[in-house]
Amino acid sequence: MRMLVVAMLIACSSPFPKDDSQFSPSSTVIPSTSTSSTVVTTGDAAQISAEIGSYDWVTEVGQPVRVEGVVSSSAGGEVALSWSSDLDGILLEESLASGEQSVLLSSSLSPGWHALTLYGSQDGLSARDEVDVGVCTWPALEPFDSSGSLAGWTTFGDASWDPGGWIEITGNAPSRSGQLFRTDAKVNPGDVAIEFSIATGGGVNGGADGFAVSVIAAYDVTELSSIVNAAGVGGCLGYGVAGPCGPMLVSAFHVEFDTWHNPELGDTTVDNHVSIAINGDPTPLFTAVVPSLEDLAWRDIRVEIVSSDITVLMDGALIIAGTIPGFTFDGGYIGVSGSTGWATNFHRFDNLQLYDICEIPGTTSTP
Repeated sequence: MRMLVVAMLIACSSPFPKDDSQFSPSSTVIPSTSTSSTVVTTGDAAQISAEIGSYDWVTEVGQPVRVEGVVSSSAGGEVALSWSSDLDGILLEESLASGEQSVLLSSSLSPGWHALTLYGSQDGLSARDEVDVGVCTWPALEPFDSSGSLAGWTTFGDASWDPGGWIEITGNAPSRSGQLFRTDAKVNPGDVAIEFSIATGGGVNGGADGFAVSVIAAYDVTELSSIVNAAGVGGCLGYGVAGPCGPMLVSAFHVEFDTWHNPELGDTTVDNHVSIAINGDPTPLFTAVVPSLEDLAWRDIRVEIVSSDITVLMDGALIIAGTIPGFTFDGGYIGVSGSTGWATNFHRFDNLQLYDICEIPGTTSTP
């Protein structure tokens, strides 16, 4: 009697956006204890069997998935193997000695749930087995390339889309204030990474005041609007509603780009700086001095929140790293705000990318 046996193992790499091992997304690896077994008999003297422990995996698109399998024949010799996906078709074909390990390594699986199948054949005998692999994607980049990009967003005050392909929060004019918030969806609570680009400068009278990216945990758009409309201008940067800027109680997270010294608001430096604040109170918890901030050059920002640990990178360089005791990121509506006074600046915002939940098309990976 000749027998052909298929066995598989699977391994997926840890999916970190932008190859950043300090931030772990919500995608998970979930082992199952179930097994599949298939026995096919061909004629009186030939038997084919396939058995494998079944695992469900989820990984980020573009990350490598490694699947190992073995096809064994009771007759020995060489066997033909193929790996395929029900979404992407044939992935690998090769011939190996019976019992020799076959490895599928792919970083190009399309988003979705894949039934990966290992098929082996020899002299008219065949065996197969499969395992499920989910490939998730992060929310799409928002480049603000057209005015249509503002669908799902709400503007307040002087904020507007600029034909250059970005959001202008204030314009280079005195006594301006503007806000832009995404109101058709919320950022999920828990660990998150947020990337965006900013530029400021070109103003008069020394340049001011600055702007901030905020995530506000409002119940709905009506509550968000009441918070935004109550926000102070000047050094409150169009988001401050608590502490020296007002009496409101909100759950919020802010990263601000401040170009005017306001000691009455807790500024610890006269230089241009980046600061972290929470809950509508602009009093800085962490500050990084960036003297050249007002050169109107585009800068790429990445903010990471992992539990109560906060990091900020500017053009790939770490500028802030700290822990806020007892802090919990509650998610909410994300937006940007800014203001000018006697002194002015442009305040530009672009290329928003969120890493809060990695979704498999048609399903959602629970954070």
